[in-house]
Amino acid sequence: MDALTSVDRVRPDDPEVAALIDSHLDQSQDETPPESNHTMGQSELAAPDIRLWAIRDAQGHALGCGALKQLPGALAEVKSVHVAHSARGQGLARQLMFHLIETARAEGTTALVLETGWTDHHAAARAL
Repeated sequence: MDALTSVDRVRPDDPEVAALIDSHLDQSQDETPPESNHTMGQSELAAPDIRLWAIRDAQGHALGCGALKQLPGALAEVKSVHVAHSARGQGLARQLMFHLIETARAEGTTALVLETGWTDHHAAARAL
């Protein structure tokens, strides 16, 4: 992890994280057809089978978030990876994804699933 960032478990009602989740929801509703939009809000991310993390800067401000949803067997799904517009282009989503992958691996997960869109808006997610 970069010395200027940290990743920690959070609750979706943490004010800075809630703002990231709301931004992610707004963006996905603007960019994704309703029938294909599986973006989770705060209440869905509070479910017992979902764990949420935030990536923070050196001052402790949440710059992005991402979650793992436990699936049957040794499977998990990556959910709600989002970086604030002002913090994009610094590799934070990649750092967050590495954290999610390493956490899942350490817990015995054998496969991760990432469902994302096909529009230009989703190109960065597909590139990860």
